[in-house]
Amino acid sequence: MAAVQELMLLLQQIRPCVDSLDRRKWSSGTAGLFTVKSAYICLQNKYGMAEIELAKVQALQQLWLNNVPPKVNIFGWRLLLEKLPTREALYLSSHKYGKTYSNGWAQASLLMKVLRNTSAYLGN
Repeated sequence: MAAVQELMLLLQQIRPCVDSLDRRKWSSGTAGLFTVKSAYICLQNKYGMAEIELAKVQALQQLWLNNVPPKVNIFGWRLLLEKLPTREALYLSSHKYGKTYSNGWAQASLLMKVLRNTSAYLGN
């Protein structure tokens, strides 16, 4: 409810110009234009970024170099970033500040085994 009141207050301060054409302007972009990169940077600045372990960074860099189906890459990406929609993850996300389990090296090793086995299976 406070957000609605804040928006109403903001809108009351704006007076449209009748003589000029309307246009949109992205306030977070340098040129006033929206880009995905500018939105990403805006979100990073607003919410901050968690540090990613070196092992995870290296595994993520290698992940996209493998000749495997996209769904395997996406699974690996979610696994490394602890974003798999498991029951536990869904439960924890519904309780914002629940326990998190972080063992980047073990996850990176597991992912590399899966990718090697998948690549061998695909004949690569």
